[in-house]
Amino acid sequence: MSAPTVLADHSSHRPAGVSAALRAEWLKSRRTAALWIPSVVTLLVVGIAVASAPDVKMTLMMLQILWLTAWTPISCALTAGMSADLESRAGAWRVLRARATPPVTLYVAKLLFVFLAVLASNVLMAVTTTVLGVALHSADAFPWSVAWQLAGIATVVSVPLLLLHLWIATWRGLGASLLVGFLGLLLAQPAGPVWPFVPWTWFGKLTSSDAAGPSLMVALLVVGVWTVLVATWTLRWFARREDI
Repeated sequence: MSAPTVLADHSSHRPAGVSAALRAEWLKSRRTAALWIPSVVTLLVVGIAVASAPDVKMTLMMLQILWLTAWTPISCALTAGMSADLESRAGAWRVLRARATPPVTLYVAKLLFVFLAVLASNVLMAVTTTVLGVALHSADAFPWSVAWQLAGIATVVSVPLLLLHLWIATWRGLGASLLVGFLGLLLAQPAGPVWPFVPWTWFGKLTSSDAAGPSLMVALLVVGVWTVLVATWTLRWFARREDI
């Protein structure tokens, strides 16, 4: 008579959904560096750009170079790497995978969390730049919409890189994620006409004169295809992997 009771108890534990897993990510990560480092560095870069640039044009140019082209790719590598490293060091992946929640749900929640962390820093950049720019130059003289355009480009292009770096960090750790990020920035410099196929160039190139006509269409197509392929592959990899 006891067997049916045991089965009933187990059947009552339903798998948690993505929203519950995302709340768990917030509780685990809210006091870690993965959450505040991107925002702190963003504030520093915006402060440097606004304080040191002599005019509005130079301010926006420095934002594009320092924040969008240089920092945002590294932010993806760092945020995804630290978030995955938090699980690996605590052995939490093994504990979580022992529960009823599908592994893909856990991985999607992790991805959503790092995406929201990067999105928050992008919005912070746009808001801070707009406030400081309008305060120093006036609402008419400062093209505040450009800051929001940069934030939008950074958000869209961050998705495929976050997928890549979360996989690398889960597989080989935080150091590997950062190493690939820095190597990607080095590869981005001599990319030349093949830049649509080098993800680390997308942040800067999509706001430059190179991103016009066919090059822009090819780049956007590659971003979309890259995102779908990497998302499909990494989710299947995590679902099948047993030694995390």
